[in-house]
Amino acid sequence: MSLSLSPTRYLNLRTWSAVPIGAFGIIHLIGSAVAFLFSSQQPAIHLLFFGIPGTIILGGAYWVNQSHLSPARYRRIAGWMAITAIGIALVPLLMIASTSITIDSPPLAIVIATGVGGFGGLLAGINEALAIERARDAERERLAKDHAEEQRERLEQLNHLLRHDLANDLTVIRGRTELLLDDVDGETATELETVIRQTDAAIELIQNVRAYLEATRNDEDTLTTKSLSTVLEQEVTSLQSAYPEVHVETDIPAGVTVRADALLPSVFSNLLRNAVVHNPSTPPEIHVAVAREDATATVRITDNGPGIPDHVLENLFEAADQGDHGFGLYLVKTLTERYGGSVTVEATSDEGTTIAVTLPRQIA
Repeated sequence: MSLSLSPTRYLNLRTWSAVPIGAFGIIHLIGSAVAFLFSSQQPAIHLLFFGIPGTIILGGAYWVNQSHLSPARYRRIAGWMAITAIGIALVPLLMIASTSITIDSPPLAIVIATGVGGFGGLLAGINEALAIERARDAERERLAKDHAEEQRERLEQLNHLLRHDLANDLTVIRGRTELLLDDVDGETATELETVIRQTDAAIELIQNVRAYLEATRNDEDTLTTKSLSTVLEQEVTSLQSAYPEVHVETDIPAGVTVRADALLPSVFSNLLRNAVVHNPSTPPEIHVAVAREDATATVRITDNGPGIPDHVLENLFEAADQGDHGFGLYLVKTLTERYGGSVTVEATSDEGTTIAVTLPRQIA
C-alpha cells in the first residue's frame, strides 16, 4: 500500500507540523502580557524584554514552514526550544526560591529566560535539522554516483561486446557475402546485395551506439579545438568512396575550427549517409556548404530527395525503438548539443531537404 500526498495536503502537513513552534511564540507573548500586569518596568523595557522574543520566535516558525526542511524535523526543533527554555528558566526560578537573592520583578525574569531559551533552542534545532538534511543529501548524492558508476560499467561491457564481438561477426558475414556475390547473378545477386546493405546498416548502428556511449562517458573538459573543414572534407571523401554514384558539391572554406572532440565526424557521417540512403533520385545529389559567422559556423547539407514526411519530421532527432531514420540522427542531436550547438531541418519538400548544424566557432 502506498501513500501519496497531494500538494495541498502536503502544505497542510507542513503547516500543522509547524504549530508547536509557532505556539511557543504565541504562549510567550501571552505570558509577557500577563507578566506586564505584575511588572514595574517602563513600557519600553517591557517591549524589549517581553514582546520581541515572542515575535522573533513566530517569525522563526514562519521561516521553518517556508523552508525546504522536512516536516519530520519540526517536532525536534520544538523539543529543542522546550528543553532550552526550561533549562534557562530554572536559573531565575532557583534565584526566586533562594532566600539570599532578591529579584525585583520575578515575572520579568522568568519571561526573559524562557524567551532567550526558546530562541536559542530554535537556532539549535534549525542548525541540527539543516545538518541532518545536508548529511542525507550527501548520502543520496553518493548513492547516485555509485549507481551511475555501476551503469557506466555496464555500458562499458556493452560497448566491448558490440565492438569486439558483434561488429567482428558482422564484418565476417559481409566479407563472405561479397565473395558469394562474385559467383552469382540475377535474383540471387539482388538478395545478397540486400544482405550487404543490411549488414552495413547494422555495423553503422554499432558504431553509433559506441559513439553515443563514449559521448555520455566523457565530460565537456575533453572538448578541444577541431578543424571542421578537415572533418567535412574527409567525410565527403568517405561518402563518395562508399557511394560512387552520388554527385557531391561542396563549398567548404579552409580553416574553420570548432570546439568538439573525436566524435565530431560521427555527426556528419550520419547526416551524409541519411541524405543518400533515403534518396531514390537518380543520381542522388548532395550539396555541403559552410557559412561562417562571428561566433558560429553553420554546416548545411542539402539533398535532392523526396523530402521528410510530416509524421517523421515531428520526432526526427528523438530516440525511438523504431524509425525510418534509425539511431543516427539521435546521436547527431546528442553530439551537437554536447558541443554547445544545434541541428535543425531548415527546409524540406518534394524537391529536397536541407539540414543545418550550427556549432560555436573556436579560433585556433
